[in-house]
Amino acid sequence: MWVNAVMALPFVLRALMPVLYQQERRFRNVYLSLGVRGWSRWCLEWTLIRQSVAQAFGYALLLSLGDMGVIALFGSQGLVSLPLYLFQLIGSYRLEEGACVAVVLITLCLVLFYLSSRLIGGQKNVKN
Repeated sequence: MWVNAVMALPFVLRALMPVLYQQERRFRNVYLSLGVRGWSRWCLEWTLIRQSVAQAFGYALLLSLGDMGVIALFGSQGLVSLPLYLFQLIGSYRLEEGACVAVVLITLCLVLFYLSSRLIGGQKNVKN
């Protein structure tokens, strides 16, 4: 878990830092003048940074799902992840089976990213 967290950290920071910096620069004086700190500030900013948090979560989720390194280093014979199984199939020249596993992996990644962006990110409001 720690290896995946450290590996996903640059992508998560790349998705979150511009939005957090923009909100800090934009509302810092308002928060200081009103004395808004801590949890109440987080509740106010959540609606503004929600989609970026969903995108960062999706990046970390997909990177952890497709990671072969941790399973290859710390896994056992009984524990096989989908990317490692795909690598084993393609390595043994079973390309048709590998293609099926790749389609399953890509579909799983797309569905998980869509669900994370919808559940955490919410829906965009369009004003006419």
